[in-house]
Amino acid sequence: MTKEGIYSQIEKFNINIANSKETKNNKYYYINSDEALLKSQFINEIQKDIVIKNKLDSIETVMDLCFGSGNLASHILLENQIQYKNIILNDYFLDECNQELENLLENCELKQCDFFNSDCFEENSVDLLIFNPTHGGKPTIKDFVNKENKDFDALNKTLSKILKPNSLVIFRGLKEDFQELIFSKFKYKKIYLEGSQSLYVCYDIEAEKKDCYEYTNNQFIENENCEIEKSSDEEDLDIGELMQELEENKIENSFNGVLQSESSIVTNAQNDNEEKFTEWWLSSSYHSVDGKPYAESTKKGYLRALKQLKTELITFGFDNIDIFKLQDLKEVNELLDRLESGDLYDYNKRHDNSDTSNGLKQYIKFLKGESNINTFNNSKEEEDNMKDTEIIKIKFSDEGKGNLDFSYKNILFKGVPGTGKSRAINEIIKNHLELAKNDKNALRINIHSASSNSDLMQGIGISTSDKGNIKYSEKQGLILDIIKRATFHPNQPFVLILEEIQENSLNELIGDLIYLIEDDKRAKLTADNKEYDNYEDLVDKLVDEDDTLDYVEIPYLVNDSTKYKKMIMPYNLYIFCTSNYRDDKKVIEDNLLRRFEVIEIYPKETIVNDYAKDFFDKLNKSINAVMEKQGEIHPDRFLIGHAIWKDVENKELFYKAFSKLITEFKDIREIEFDVFKSIIEGISLPEDVSIEIENSYYKMIKDIQSKIHYDFLS
Repeated sequence: MTKEGIYSQIEKFNINIANSKETKNNKYYYINSDEALLKSQFINEIQKDIVIKNKLDSIETVMDLCFGSGNLASHILLENQIQYKNIILNDYFLDECNQELENLLENCELKQCDFFNSDCFEENSVDLLIFNPTHGGKPTIKDFVNKENKDFDALNKTLSKILKPNSLVIFRGLKEDFQELIFSKFKYKKIYLEGSQSLYVCYDIEAEKKDCYEYTNNQFIENENCEIEKSSDEEDLDIGELMQELEENKIENSFNGVLQSESSIVTNAQNDNEEKFTEWWLSSSYHSVDGKPYAESTKKGYLRALKQLKTELITFGFDNIDIFKLQDLKEVNELLDRLESGDLYDYNKRHDNSDTSNGLKQYIKFLKGESNINTFNNSKEEEDNMKDTEIIKIKFSDEGKGNLDFSYKNILFKGVPGTGKSRAINEIIKNHLELAKNDKNALRINIHSASSNSDLMQGIGISTSDKGNIKYSEKQGLILDIIKRATFHPNQPFVLILEEIQENSLNELIGDLIYLIEDDKRAKLTADNKEYDNYEDLVDKLVDEDDTLDYVEIPYLVNDSTKYKKMIMPYNLYIFCTSNYRDDKKVIEDNLLRRFEVIEIYPKETIVNDYAKDFFDKLNKSINAVMEKQGEIHPDRFLIGHAIWKDVENKELFYKAFSKLITEFKDIREIEFDVFKSIIEGISLPEDVSIEIENSYYKMIKDIQSKIHYDFLS
C-alpha cells in the first residue's frame, strides 16, 4: 500500500477510536497527521548532521514502544524513506491500538508488552526506538507512575535491556518525564521544542552535542537557549495587549471585500485569514442581542471556539476543520447549519452554549467584507437581518458514489459476543457497498438502555438568551440526520449500523418509521439536481408528485399549533443491526424480526490459534451438551465466542482467557458452579497448563490469578 493509503487508514482509525463506545469516557487521543508530519520533517532536517544521517542509514530493527495509532512511527519512517529489516509495534493496551498496521507496514509484527516489565522484551534488540507515551491527549508517564504505583526504575530497566550500545532514540513527551529516563544522559541530542512537550532525538556516542530547534515561519531554526515561550494556543488571549498593538500599528477597522481581494488568495497551508479575522473581531464594535457591546471575555470565547474546530472535532468522531482555510461562503454556511441543527448540534452546545456557531456568524460577516463597526441602532434588527439573508438551500443531488447493487436492505446479525458480527458488517460496507469503514455515509450507533427517541430521531433543545429568556428549539437526532442525507443523495449508499439492539426497543427508538423499512415501502428516488429550502419541502414535493409513495407523519415539537411533517424511508439507506444473546435482556420485537434478514453468527474454532484450538472446540461442544441437559431450549446461546481465544498461543494468555470464561459464566450468565464444573471436567488442556477444578468459583479464580502473575497486585 502507498504511504498515502496508510495515512488515510490511520486517520480513519483515529476518528473511530475517539468515538468508540469503549473509549468515550477515557477519551483516548492519538497524535494527529499534521503533528506527525511536522515531526517527520524535523527528522529530515537533522539528517543534515552526518552523524544522524549515518545512523538512520544503518537501521535494522525499529520498535515503537507504545504505538497507539502508529501515526508518528509511520510518518517518520515513510517520509524519510528509512530502510529497516523489521519493525515491532508494541502496546500493552493492544485492543485500543491500530492493529491493521501489521498488514500495511513491511515486515511488521505486533507485541503486547508492559514497558514496566523488562522480562517481556529481548535483550539488545532495537536499533531505533520510538517512544511516544500518550493517553487522554497528553504524555502521562509521571501521572501513570504515581497512579499505578510503578516506578521509573522499572521502565529504565526495560530501556537498558532492549537498547543496543549505539541505538538511536526518538522520544516525544514532557521535559520532566524525559529527565527521568536513561537516554536523557545520552551525549548527542537534537531537540524540537514545542512548549510543554518536545521531540528528543538522542544518540549515545562519545561526541557531545546538544542542538535545540523551534518551528517558526515554516522552517526549523536553532534556539540557543533551549527555551521556548508558550504559544497563543497554550495560554489565553490577552485582548488588552492585542488591542494596544492594533492601535499602535493603526490597523483600520474594516477589511473591505476580503474574499474579493487578490491578497486574500490562499497559496499555501498557512492562510492569514486567522490573523486578519482576529484583528477584525477583537477591534469590532458590534453589539450583542441585549444591545450592549460584546464583552472582551465573550469575544475571546468565540475566537477560541473557532480555533478549536481544527483540533477538537476528531475527539467527537468528526473530521477536524480549519475554518480559516475555507474560501467558499457556501461551505461556511453549511458548517453553520450543521452546528445549529445538524450533526454538530451537540458539539456546538457543549462549547459554552453555542460559542462556535456565534463565532462563525461573525466570521461570515468578515468573509463578506462587512465593516466591523456597528451601524445598527437596534442590535436585534441586525440579528434578524442576518437570519433573513442566510437561508441555506440543499441540493437534491444525483452525484454517485459506492455501489447500490447489494440487495439486502435490512440485516440483523445475532450471536454470542465475540463471534465477529461487527466485522461481518464492515466486510459488507467495504466489499459490497464499496465504502470505507468510516465513510461519512456510514453511521454506527451503540444502543443502550438509556437511548431514547429524542436522542436518535428528534427532541427539544432548551437554551437561554443573554437576558435569561428560555428558548425552545427542535433537536435533530443522528438517525433522522442520516435519513435526510440519504434522501438528498439517492445515488449513494448510506448505512445505519445499530449495535446491540437487544438493549432497547427499536420500535420506541425510531417510532413509526419501523413500518417503512420494508423494501416495498421504501422510496425509490430520482434526483433533479434542484435546490430546496429543507427536507420537508423536498418530501412534500415528492409525495405530491407520486401518490403511491409511502410515508409517515411526525409532529413538529415546537409549534403553537398541531402540525405534522412527512417522512419517507429512502431506498438507498441500508440498516444493519447486531444483537448479542443475553437471556436476561429485552426480547427483540417480532415485527422487527419479520422485517430483517436474520443471520446467526456462531463461534469458529478454525480461526483459533493451534495452541488452544482443541480446547476451544471441545469447550463449546460441552457447553451445548450440558446446557441442553439443564433444560435450556436454546443451549447455543451459552456458547463462547472465538474472539478471546483466537490469539492464545501460550499458557499465560490461556490463563487470562480462562479467567474471562469464568467471568462469563459466574458474573454475566450467573450459572451455578456445579454446572460450570460439569462443562469443564473432561476437557483436555494444553500440556503446559494446569488448572485445579476446585469446589467453588472462588478457589478456581484464586488459583488462576496466581498463575497469571499480575505484577500490579501485591
